[in-house]
Amino acid sequence: MSEEELRNQKQQQAEQALAEHNYVVAVPLFAELYEQHQTSRQNYLYVEALAGTGQYETALAVAQENINSYLAEDDRLIRYIHVAVFAGQGLIVTELLENIRSYMTEMESQTIFAALQAETEVYQTQKQEQLEQVKKKLQYLGLEQPLKQRAIAKQSRQLSKRDFLKAVQAALVDENVHPLVRAAFLNDLRLLQVGQAINYLTFEHQQIQVMPNQLLALEETQVYHAFEKMVAVKFERRVDLAQKVLDEITLKLMLLYPIYDGIDSKLEQWYAIFLNDKVLLDQSETNKKLAEQLENSISEWEPGKKELKK
Repeated sequence: MSEEELRNQKQQQAEQALAEHNYVVAVPLFAELYEQHQTSRQNYLYVEALAGTGQYETALAVAQENINSYLAEDDRLIRYIHVAVFAGQGLIVTELLENIRSYMTEMESQTIFAALQAETEVYQTQKQEQLEQVKKKLQYLGLEQPLKQRAIAKQSRQLSKRDFLKAVQAALVDENVHPLVRAAFLNDLRLLQVGQAINYLTFEHQQIQVMPNQLLALEETQVYHAFEKMVAVKFERRVDLAQKVLDEITLKLMLLYPIYDGIDSKLEQWYAIFLNDKVLLDQSETNKKLAEQLENSISEWEPGKKELKK
């Protein structure tokens, strides 16, 4: 039997097992077939088999490898929603759908969001106790250390849009919640297209009101693009180092999100602050203090992180 004939035989066996809901047999066969030919069809069949065994996190990871094929067809997108919700990523798939809603027809939008609601309701019924615990943890998030806060923030991805919005509002103004957690929550509300005024505590402890659906993503801001160009020029012969420096700046810009007043007019000064450049900062005690505050906040977020070499 030739190699192609053998593969065709395995394909038939795998598809028959899937049709018969014999997922234990289907999964290893589709895993082998997908490794050989990573087509959109093989991806879909492999994901279906994985979902059948309850391996939703793995199924979602595989689906992500060919996400465009799921976005291109409503039937596949509905299956993707099922997998994502039951992988505990309902909030993330909601953000995705909100982002592409404008590209849908009215009928498509109704169908897709109805499917999301139906899957979410089933998941909430099955995981009711677990989800109540997540909401309770978010309510008292400021009592935890930053690493624990990060873990709880990841757990919040299981929540529905409505429950997430309600659960994180206290954390958004709690000075004991790490500023990167607050910023991440605010960014989630932006992606969820939340169109109501939200109270938010900035890194410098100023309470403001923002409309999440009117905010830009960090990477879309004028300040980010300015630093991106600056770093590219400074390290034009060291692309690897340029990326590390930009990553450092990006992380500290996220700490300050969404307020960047005056930064773009003093890029060199803020460059020194973000990289905690002791030589350039000696001239200003205010800047030195801010640089240390930013550095300490990152150290809390990433224990053991070494300061970037300038």
